[in-house]
Amino acid sequence: MIAGPDITADLLTTALREAGRTDVCTVAQCDVEYRLGVLQAPMITMIGAAHATAARSSSADGMFLPMATRACAAIRDLDSFALVEAS
Repeated sequence: MIAGPDITADLLTTALREAGRTDVCTVAQCDVEYRLGVLQAPMITMIGAAHATAARSSSADGMFLPMATRACAAIRDLDSFALVEAS
């Protein structure tokens, strides 16, 4: 089972604090940063597809298309655009 974003952020911040980091953001801040950061995923995927050094192939398309699809689904599921509209 995959942990939800709140659980993952809480585990990350707890582990960082236990390792002695004092500049750790809160779980809420971590969530906002993740939701904003996921907005870059479609662009990074498309840049990778456009600048791939190998010739275009069906296997490459079979990799990049699901990456773009999943990135867009993550943006929708996390409601990332609501953060942009709110600022």
